[in-house]
Order: sequence, then structure tokens, then C-alpha cells
Amino acid sequence: MHYGCSAGSHRRARTATAQIEMPLAVRSTLALLLLPIRTAAVAPAAADLELRPPGGPRFPPPHWQVVWNLTESTMIQPSSASWFSTNHTWGLVSLDWTVARDIWDRDGRNRQVCEATSREGCRRLKAAGKTRRCFVYHNMELALEWLESQRLVMRDPAKGTWFLQYTDGSGRKNGTIYNEIGEFPPGVTIGDQYFWDYRVDAASEYYVSSVLESVSDPAVDGTFTDDVTGLPNEHHAVQRRIKMNDSELHQLQGATNATHARLVERLLAAGKSNWQAFFGNDVAFGDDADGVHISRATCTEFMRYYCTPQMQRQSLMMGT
Repeated sequence: MHYGCSAGSHRRARTATAQIEMPLAVRSTLALLLLPIRTAAVAPAAADLELRPPGGPRFPPPHWQVVWNLTESTMIQPSSASWFSTNHTWGLVSLDWTVARDIWDRDGRNRQVCEATSREGCRRLKAAGKTRRCFVYHNMELALEWLESQRLVMRDPAKGTWFLQYTDGSGRKNGTIYNEIGEFPPGVTIGDQYFWDYRVDAASEYYVSSVLESVSDPAVDGTFTDDVTGLPNEHHAVQRRIKMNDSELHQLQGATNATHARLVERLLAAGKSNWQAFFGNDVAFGDDADGVHISRATCTEFMRYYCTPQMQRQSLMMGT
């Protein structure tokens, strides 16, 4: 589902119109396979199950206590205008930035408190016994005005080089930050969206340290880092608009991947985790659906494949 952006301006930032992907009411309901299931089964050939090998680095599982309750191996990422509530218990609830928008946005732009509200949402869910683990939202590609730790540096003129700017076509920034004003729902401005430039070491370090601080509350167990691969994810026109060449884009993507890897490493060291550190396969229902098609005949083989001993060193996710 896509919503548009409107043109506007703030300080040195120049805006553009673009399509921004916003979350569905519930991004997905998933089974999280983190349990050390003991099995001696031999993994079937990947081709037999149409398994798609996960891309990117594989990260170790978080340092969480092992439990043997299937209810605590489920996860969901919801969206709601007010506090999210649920009728049954989940293993992990990952609160999207749209959750409790009526609360964190009620004082308007430059006073939004999405991060603090999300932490309070995790406290409420855990106090009610509705989740064992709780994540909050961040974005690897975009610096978002409504996340207060990011707004702090977005509004600091000395930090302008931390974000992508318009260039002369030869890699030299001209001092004007590239900005896309976000709307949600359509027609309702939510705030500025700058693009992180992790080629700047200070920007990379700030992102990691600020996310760690954002999830430091005991009620928060990690973060969902949206658009984890960075530019041009969902924003394909940016490279052309700011006159970034392919070599510069590859450098930015490498810096984005390195920043994410460092973030996950430090999250794990702090006893936290990251949704994007999980890997696995989506289970498809229906002949035309994307993902791994599991039948009555292949279900047992599929589960044995993912329960082999070597899989216990990974963070596994199976989703529908």
C-alpha cells in the first residue's frame, strides 16, 4: 500500500514528491523459531521444498531464555491509532510507528514523541501479560522527524552533512538536504524525512547509539529497522534527483549494511535483538501465492529442515 508525499520546506531542506510505503493494518503474523529443538533428522534437498536461501548476513539468535511454549514463538507487527491491545498473548509484538499516532502526534510537528510513546506501549503490553517480548520502530534509510532522537540531529545545522544532499553531479554536496515530506493518511502531513548518509562515520555511530538508547528501557527488547538495505528502497527517484552516481550509491549501500551489522552486534551484546536479523521463508497458501508451498506430503520435511542442529545457531522466522 502506498501513500503520497507533498512538497514543503524546512530550514535548509528541499522537498520532493515521492511514493512512500506505509504499513498495512497488520504487517504480518509470524512464527518465530528460536527454540533449540533437538533432532537428528537429515535436511531434505532444498529444491524439493522450493526453499529460497535468505540473502544478506546471518546473525546469531538473541541471548534470551529458551521457552517451550508455542504461544511465545509467535510475533506480530500491528498498527493502530491509539494504544495497541490484543485479546491473546504473543511471543513478540513489534510496534509500528503508526501505533498510538493519536497520542504521540497530538501536540503537532516538532513536538512529536513517537519513541517515548512506543516504549510506553511496550510497558503496557507487558504489564497486561500480552507479550513476552516487544520491539519499537526505526528506519535504516530515513531519518524521521517524529522520532525524537532523530529530530534532534535533523534540526542541528552542524549535522547537515549526516544526510543526503543535492550534489553537483561529482559527489560534492551543495548544502541543501534532500527531504521528502511524509503524509499519513494521505493529505495529512506527518513530518520531514531525510535520508541518512552512513558514509559519514559520525552519522553511522549516532544512528547506532541513538537506537540503542531508544531501546534501553527494560520493557523494550529490540527494534524493527525498516528499509534495512537503504537507498533506493522504496525511493528510486532519489539518486537521480540528487545527482548521485552509481559508485556513490554502492558506497552508501556498503556503509548502510555495515551500520546495520554493527547495530545488530551491539543490540545482541545488550540483550536485545532486531527483526531484520531474523531470516527464514514465507509459507505460501494457494497455488499463486509467493513463498514456499507446503503440502501435507512436504510439511514434515520442511520442519525437519529448519530444525536441524546447524539452524540452532541462527535467528529463524517462518511467516505467512
